[in-house]
Amino acid sequence: MIRMTLSELKAVPNLRIWNEHGSIEFIGPTDVTEVDFGDVVKIEPTSVEVYDENRHKDGTYPEVG
Repeated sequence: MIRMTLSELKAVPNLRIWNEHGSIEFIGPTDVTEVDFGDVVKIEPTSVEVYDENRHKDGTYPEVG
């Protein structure tokens, strides 16, 4: 993604994030501008979390898409 333009980053097709425990895929275009995946996605042996509610208690989540 480091070689993508800003307009390409605003619509990454079928984004897949993975580690040794599993993966998560966002179907369709996904805006990844200003997203710190290390902060918002957690993939563990028995669970996957995106925008952990304990870290976002004020209810501020990005819009869908």
